[in-house]
Amino acid sequence: SALGDAVTAAREILAGYRENPRLGDAHDYCGRLLVEVGCIDAGIDHLRAAAEAEPGIRAHAVVDIARALALKGAWTESLALLESAPSNNPSLLNLYWLMRARLAVWKGDKELAQRLLAELATSTDFPAKSMTLGALAAMLTGQVPREAMKFLDERSAGTPQALRRRSFTAQIQAEVAGILGDVDAGLRALSAADEARLIDIAWLEQCDLLAPLRSSPVYATVHEHVQARALEVREVFATALTEVRE
Repeated sequence: SALGDAVTAAREILAGYRENPRLGDAHDYCGRLLVEVGCIDAGIDHLRAAAEAEPGIRAHAVVDIARALALKGAWTESLALLESAPSNNPSLLNLYWLMRARLAVWKGDKELAQRLLAELATSTDFPAKSMTLGALAAMLTGQVPREAMKFLDERSAGTPQALRRRSFTAQIQAEVAGILGDVDAGLRALSAADEARLIDIAWLEQCDLLAPLRSSPVYATVHEHVQARALEVREVFATALTEVRE
């Protein structure tokens, strides 16, 4: 699974789930994968179970629930979950702020973007702060600050062992291109995500920033590949979770 093989990852996660179906980590991983492969409601159920089972992963699970709800179009519920920062933990702040910024941009909510920029001015520093500020600034000004582009470029120069990270970075690059209305850059980013074995069919089909890309043959090719990978993972889950119920 280190190379980004989602099917292998799903099997490993489900082995842990079968061993202990009440384990918060197992629910968390199941939930995230299920949302990505398009089983959004089932994924949210697992993420909620994770948040209840283990306080230590609650903040992480809540961010993922907010993302899943946004992909369903449940904006009020989604945004309400992220009204207060989880802690001063840098990695949690990364997740929390980057997701808040992404949701504001997905929704096209300039008023929310302005409010988040004001909050960020006094927030604790965290590694993705420049990227978070950059996404919001891009939405409001139509330009991406140099620091944000540098952050993305550094992250996209990953090794073959970091496929999932490369895939995520390409998703962010596609979203930035969407903010700027740069269709060519958006399609290049989608192709890069596909090369990194993207499985996130929910994002590919539901994120409004990608709407201008969906009439392109490049998008159609990427969609075909992502859908095939997502269906493979769904089949693994369908078999394993049936066994768990029995």
